[in-house]
Parts: sequence; structure tokens; C-alpha cells
Amino acid sequence: MAVTTEIPWGDGSGDKIYLTRNASEGDQNVQVSSDANTGAARSKVVTFTSGVGNIQRQLTINQAAGRQEHTITLHPTSYDTENHSWSSSSNISRGYTNSSSTTYARFGIPKPYGEAYVYYKFDTSSIPDGAEIVSVSCKAKATASGNSTTTPVKQIQMATGTTLKGSPSTIPSSASGAERTLDVGDWTLAELRDARIRPYAKTGNTTSNYYLDFYGATLTIKYIA
Repeated sequence: MAVTTEIPWGDGSGDKIYLTRNASEGDQNVQVSSDANTGAARSKVVTFTSGVGNIQRQLTINQAAGRQEHTITLHPTSYDTENHSWSSSSNISRGYTNSSSTTYARFGIPKPYGEAYVYYKFDTSSIPDGAEIVSVSCKAKATASGNSTTTPVKQIQMATGTTLKGSPSTIPSSASGAERTLDVGDWTLAELRDARIRPYAKTGNTTSNYYLDFYGATLTIKYIA
């Protein structure tokens, strides 16, 4: 019959080491196991004392640092210089900031029946290979001028490369834009390696000038590594 002895790690985690042996006497193997480590690397010295002669032997048990949950917050750092459309642009780098920004990058919407869009990129290289993605969320701020006739489509949406993710969120026509939380869908680490956000607007039958303004975005990623 197996007998298991529990030994606390003593690091405040409540985790334990388990020594399992046979209940019978004589030479035998002792199986060593432990609760999973979710913190820093740890070490424990276990001392075995014989019943005869008080002979002592020590066993050092080491356990590597466990996988822990991390949170990073990112802002756009560049844009796709090949995949975009606009009639004019100004202050593109003003989009390299968070979703509460009060300044914006401006893109002219071609007229009539023209599109203005740009893919702003996030740098996710700080996430280590092999990480498990727990959650992804994004807040963004943009505005597009024109009503439903002159500018019938005004949307902002996440993308991996040029493949859109989640559901589009309507961009308001207010003068200063509105910060909004996007429906981003589920993400893998491979998809996050090319995470982007795309503000998009399309004009209808109009000859007037209309603009798409992008203030910035805040991408929050939780992962285990």
C-alpha cells in the first residue's frame, strides 16, 4: 500500500511536495511530485533520517519558475505603407498613441464612391513564443464626417494582416470622436504577430470633401508564459 507524505513548499503559495513510498519496510524507491508552480523558481531541502543509527541524508528538490499571467498594453507604432487608400493624408504619426488622445491623423475620403482606410500596426514582439493568449481587448477613437447619404460607411475594426477580425464598430460623426471598445473576437499568438486596426470610411454620390480622423487605439493583451 502506498503512503504519501505532504511537505509544504513554505513560499506562501500553499503548494506542497508529495513523497510517495511503499508502506512496507526495506529498500524501496520514493516518488517525488509537486503542485504546479505558478511563481518564481523555488528550492526545498528534505532530510531523511533512518530509524536505526540516526543516519541522515538530504534531498534537494528544485522546481523551475512556473507560467504566469502577464498583461501588456500597446499602441499603434506604424502603418501598412502598401495597403491603404485616401485622397489626402496629414499627421499620420498622430495615430501612434492611445485611445484617449485629443489629436488625430486625417485622411481625405475620395469622392464620389471612394474609400479611405489605413491599417495601423501594433508591435507584439514582447510576447514570448509559446505564450498562451488569455484575452485581447481594444479601445479606439475615430470620427468620420458626413451623414448616411454622403458617407454611408464609417467603421473601425481589428485585423490580422489584412484579414478583418471581430465585428466592425460604427465611427461617429461627432467633432471630437468617441472612445469605444471594439468587438475583437478570439485571437491566437500567430494572429497577434500582425495585429492591426483599420479605420474605414466610404463616400456616396457626393462632390464635397469629407474626412476620416483616427486619434489612436489601446490594445490590451493578457497571456500566460
